Amino acid sequence: MSCGWDKLVKVQKLVNYKLKTNHVGHTRYLNTVTVSPYGSLSASGGKDGQALLWDLSKGKHLYTLDGGDVRSTLCFSPNYYRLCAAADPSTEIWDLEDKLIADELKQEVISASSKAEPPQGSGHLWPGLLLARHSLPAIWATWCECGR
Repeated sequence: MSCGWDKLVKVQKLVNYKLKTNHVGHTRYLNTVTVSPYGSLSASGGKDGQALLWDLSKGKHLYTLDGGDVRSTLCFSPNYYRLCAAADPSTEIWDLEDKLIADELKQEVISASSKAEPPQGSGHLWPGLLLARHSLPAIWATWCECGR
């Protein structure tokens, strides 16, 4: 899979890497695309502030999660039906069954000066851990409640 300035998510065949399909739906350039742990779904995001969910077996758009801010990184949860969507200066954790924001991680700037500006930058997501890359590093440990 790939994404970029052409606003398309390109899906290639695994056997010969030839183009299988183009997913169309974003209105501005794309920053990120990710595949779910079981390979049945993908999500894409970018400058339009939306995360679009795709069914890879059927090659179709499922629905749109509108967060409003530029999407820099997306990551599926390995244990639950959740999607993390990073955008400056916060990260939203979407419940994909309910199509709602389950939680939002907001950066807190710890500074001696109350006039400190929040750092700007992009983030990287891994299952269970979020590491934001800014002028000031920020790390959040994340987890989901059992029984979900």
